[in-house]
Amino acid sequence: MTSLHWVGYTFPVRHVTGVRAQWTEPSVTGKRGSEEFVWLGVGGWNQADNNIIQDGTFAYFPPSGGRNEGVWYERVPVNPEALFPLVPVGPGDHITSTITLVSSKRHRWHMALTDITTGAKWAHTFTFRSLQEFPSFVVEDPNKGAASPNGPFFPFPRWKSVRFFAVGVRIRGAWTPIAKLPAYRINMKRGSRTFATAGAISKSSAFTVTQR
Repeated sequence: MTSLHWVGYTFPVRHVTGVRAQWTEPSVTGKRGSEEFVWLGVGGWNQADNNIIQDGTFAYFPPSGGRNEGVWYERVPVNPEALFPLVPVGPGDHITSTITLVSSKRHRWHMALTDITTGAKWAHTFTFRSLQEFPSFVVEDPNKGAASPNGPFFPFPRWKSVRFFAVGVRIRGAWTPIAKLPAYRINMKRGSRTFATAGAISKSSAFTVTQR
């Protein structure tokens, strides 16, 4: 599969009640106004492209100079732009995140992201009516505005390869490693130019995304 602003994997499975993954926060360099996201979530592809609960890390280079790096989350269409809870992360930090459905009757989801390197943590429980399909694990060139598969996008910075590992999907009540699931590999491509590619999923349910 190809996307204008995603690189990674999504999985055509239903009854998804959780996602989890770990990664190392990449080293990112960029011009002013550029931004990059790393995330996991439920939704965002095909019929679920406007139904997604997600969290992850970001690097942003403000127009005024410098770099901001930290945690972000989003619930589309509840809050169609990313929110930033002011939890810092840094290049090389070991990140782990889990998003789980804790009450199907009340549509309550729990997000938890931890920077294992520094001990910084962020967690919150939200109400969200998910379609519970297309669990996704992605590096993204985010929208400059409300969520959309067609942009406009922030300028994309340069970033080192990102390896997702210990990646799992909870289907109904059972965690399943992604190596055992049908998968859509997504490369980021615009016109004839390929921006980034996703490597194969290993037997240990890990994969690497690389900028071209």
